[in-house]
Amino acid sequence: MSPPRIAIAGTGAFAGTLLRALARHREPLDLSVLGSDAGRAGELAELARNHAALSGAPPTCRGHGVDPGDPDGPERLLASLRPDVLVVCTSEHSPAESRTAPSAWTDLVSRAGFALTLPLQTGHVLRYARAAERAAPDTLLVNACFPDAVNPLLTALGAPVVCGVGNVATLAAALAGRAGVADPRRLHLLAHHAHLHPPEAPGLDARAWLD
Repeated sequence: MSPPRIAIAGTGAFAGTLLRALARHREPLDLSVLGSDAGRAGELAELARNHAALSGAPPTCRGHGVDPGDPDGPERLLASLRPDVLVVCTSEHSPAESRTAPSAWTDLVSRAGFALTLPLQTGHVLRYARAAERAAPDTLLVNACFPDAVNPLLTALGAPVVCGVGNVATLAAALAGRAGVADPRRLHLLAHHAHLHPPEAPGLDARAWLD
């Protein structure tokens, strides 16, 4: 049986962190990095292979360039790769922009709320969702770009998204550590992007429970 195929679209910080974690997986995985910068995608793939080798882990990884000017590029690549899972980690607005390149725009986002970036978070993942729908319909789509707001929009548009990943995992890890939960699978958490900051009232806090 061939190993599970996982493709990660994006070459930013979150994509790199996810890729390094998967590279240390103890079971075989066939990993791919998709990026508009083919050189950067190749560098991340090499880094993942190095992490796998240092950990004595079996995953393999390759980098692939996706021409942002070619509307059919994602579809052709997904038709070739046929990933079991596609994780989209690329958008037109990075949450880190307020720290790395503050501007009038980031000030506006800070005042108005992160939801202002919804259109910028949706474009790339919708493009990949449509490409997967046509070229690799069995692929499970996971969205890492503001999934709290983007995933309901994708569902309303009929785009096949399975779940989101990102902020809730950070909150779950912090809560499990504070509560002394040894097995993280026992912890269930209902939380959103807003819960990265203290709520205005206790009743608005995240919900957590053990099985």
